[in-house]
Amino acid sequence: MRAYNVKSWEGKEAVVIGGGPSLQKFDFQKLENLPNKYVTVGTNKSILAFNPSVNLIMDSKLVDEILYRKSKFTDAYNSYKGDSLFYNWGGKQKYPKNAILIEPKRKYSNVGLFAINVALQFGCKRIWLLGFDMQCEGEKTHWHEGYIHESVSSQERVFPTFIQDFNWLAENIKGTNITIFNTNPNSALKCFPIKRNFI
Repeated sequence: MRAYNVKSWEGKEAVVIGGGPSLQKFDFQKLENLPNKYVTVGTNKSILAFNPSVNLIMDSKLVDEILYRKSKFTDAYNSYKGDSLFYNWGGKQKYPKNAILIEPKRKYSNVGLFAINVALQFGCKRIWLLGFDMQCEGEKTHWHEGYIHESVSSQERVFPTFIQDFNWLAENIKGTNITIFNTNPNSALKCFPIKRNFI
């Protein structure tokens, strides 16, 4: 495990990739050829689709999968060339050898909120959200295959808490030089201004 330069993203804009089903037909390869001013921040299973600048994991079941099982996700993790950042749960939690542990500033209800706060902590002042839907599409909970321990009903139960926490963040950045855009005009997350194109 190693430390990370928390000021390494100053002056850059962060593109944070969520898991919402609105990204099912999105061309993730476009994100690998962005201008240098952008840093791409994957969350949990983003590495299934492309190689983000960093990938944040805040799901202990995914950590166990990396450590003890073989799957499509673990294959993607093992071939991923970027930095793997993990929420530091502390205690007896085990991590992969290449893990970079990030100390949370507070408890986060979801990995998307954690990723935004990491981008802010590392110096970004302008952040773009992709796949922050806060709703399912039919039986689809995510753009990828989802998680064993989640279902449409379980996701719908947690969305109000997620939205409440994002509302808290939106209130706390008012009057600052921080700007957060949601790129999905159909998102149930309404606290950030909508702006579809970030290039």
